[in-house]
Amino acid sequence: MRYYRYGEPEGRLIGKLGNYDLYASVISSASNYVQPDQEIRSRGEFNFSYGPSTGGLMESVRFLISTPGEVINNISAHTEFKQRSLKIIGNTIEDAQLIIERLNGFHSASHAIAFLLSIEDALGIIPDDKVQAKRIIEIELERIRSHIYVLSRMVEPAGFGVPLSFLNSLEERVSRLIGKYTGHRFFFGINGINSVNVDFAGIYVDLLPIADEIRTVQESLVGSAIFVDRLQNNGKVRSEKSTGTVARSSGFHFDARTDSEALPYASLGFMPVVELDGDAYSRLIQRINEIFQSLEIIKKMDTYSKLDIKFTSKDNSSFEKDGKGIARVESPAGDLTYLVEVKDGRIRKLDILTPSEINFPVFLESMKGGVLTDFHFNWESFGIWISELAVSIK
Repeated sequence: MRYYRYGEPEGRLIGKLGNYDLYASVISSASNYVQPDQEIRSRGEFNFSYGPSTGGLMESVRFLISTPGEVINNISAHTEFKQRSLKIIGNTIEDAQLIIERLNGFHSASHAIAFLLSIEDALGIIPDDKVQAKRIIEIELERIRSHIYVLSRMVEPAGFGVPLSFLNSLEERVSRLIGKYTGHRFFFGINGINSVNVDFAGIYVDLLPIADEIRTVQESLVGSAIFVDRLQNNGKVRSEKSTGTVARSSGFHFDARTDSEALPYASLGFMPVVELDGDAYSRLIQRINEIFQSLEIIKKMDTYSKLDIKFTSKDNSSFEKDGKGIARVESPAGDLTYLVEVKDGRIRKLDILTPSEINFPVFLESMKGGVLTDFHFNWESFGIWISELAVSIK
């Protein structure tokens, strides 16, 4: 295991990964799980059930809100409506990847790459630098599209029609650009062990018009006092247990691109940008700033993809080796970790820690004391995917 070691707890606790506590560079035996406080309802309150099937929620989830009428005193969530059990154990690596890519199709590249990096770690394969460069381009393209999507979801409950249509159009254009270069809007089928079967040469030039239009929509959003008022001080939270844009929008420099060696972001001199206030408005600005940062990363990586690259051919003999591997990448939503055990070329064990698992309790905490009419703006600002929560591996 190149990227992590077994040891005593140290540094930032990222979350629980199967039977382990995951830190930036160490995994250790998991501490006892503390059951969250059960919902407490005071006199004069009532339970307001929102979901699982209702307007405004893109995925099936039920929120149970305790309120005297407007202020949210307590909130719990139930994700079992989208519960999925994925049959991966015993599959070949290739068959397992087909499922992994579709666990959350919107972040397919991040999941596929994290999985393959953990497989390479288990098998002792050191990926080629040029392959790693292409993987970075994939994840940063995915980050741009994902952030645009979250921005559109934040705009929709405000009835902000023109920016909403503009953002939806931009998201579609990025998706078509991804499809143009990879053959699939969600990167399906292009990644393999030490290989990325695509040529990204010229991608940065094609992205430049989109960058200009993001600046235009940014001016429209921050220039609307009514819209900004719905976001400022909404869902304000600062938690060391958060990850991704949620953490960075509250002043934490938490980013797998700087404290994980799985992908060579260090060679770019990458440093994360941060906001400080930790509210929905900060999360909006954080995502916009990260879009421009992702564009700069792609600009640097595009140089590599212009070279003549000979990808490593598939060598099934390497799949016969047994091993255990772990890899962590910065998906658009935050820390995404895969821990695998491989035996005779098949998956023997698989544990996944997703950013939605990490940030979901933080969202619930941020909503306490807020008001019902602010719920949607705050919920969408977190960029949580229920599809990453309600899943079990068997």
